[in-house]
Amino acid sequence: MNKTTKELPKTLRELKPAGYNSRKISRRSFAGLKSSLEELGDIAGFTFNRRFMEESFDRELARAIRHESTVGLIMAGVLTIIMTGNQTYLTGSNQVEAQQAARVALELMAREIRGAGYSSLTVVACPPMTSCPIVGDPVPGTLTATTLVVQNDTNANGTFAATERILYTLNGNNLQRRDYAVDAAPQTIVGGIEALTFTYLDENGAPTGKPEDLRSVQISLTTQPENQPATWQTGRVTMSDQIRLRNR
Repeated sequence: MNKTTKELPKTLRELKPAGYNSRKISRRSFAGLKSSLEELGDIAGFTFNRRFMEESFDRELARAIRHESTVGLIMAGVLTIIMTGNQTYLTGSNQVEAQQAARVALELMAREIRGAGYSSLTVVACPPMTSCPIVGDPVPGTLTATTLVVQNDTNANGTFAATERILYTLNGNNLQRRDYAVDAAPQTIVGGIEALTFTYLDENGAPTGKPEDLRSVQISLTTQPENQPATWQTGRVTMSDQIRLRNR
């Protein structure tokens, strides 16, 4: 039997609307389509409508099973693989974002905590608490798990002035830093912080609440993407570090 091959349109002018298609295209969209076709040729190979795919998946799978369509079942399997791959990619991408945020925060805090109590010409005695390298906020406050203040004698006059302090605190999901010499208020340096804990240790590695006994600070930080996606795309990361004070 001879089959009649219908010739496909070669230009936009040859395209005719189908009566069964309820969708409409505006002049602006039509002009954009024309431009894309002229520049790229056939764009059907890489045009992908995810919303339509998700809406039609269940319907087409049921139809394939009902009609025992082998091709339909194969395509359903391919679609499942694509969706799984997409989920895996997003999860990995979110983990990378969270890891980068955690590294930035830990490295900055570790550098300044390590150098706490610096004085180029004299040794600043602690106590009194106002002269301790690390205290709580408001200065001089009790050490807390989510806030600390680093003090340095940058002008080498033997005391820690109000402008020689650096504050770290957790405000909601933002890690904030304030350099009292330049900042009128705390500045957000990293977002997406789910949890932050400072643990203060003495020379024997035991927890302490006394600034004069503090020799090390342990930081535990849990981060997540700032724009938290759906549950299957989560990328939470927990990192920790222990910093020994160089000047104690």
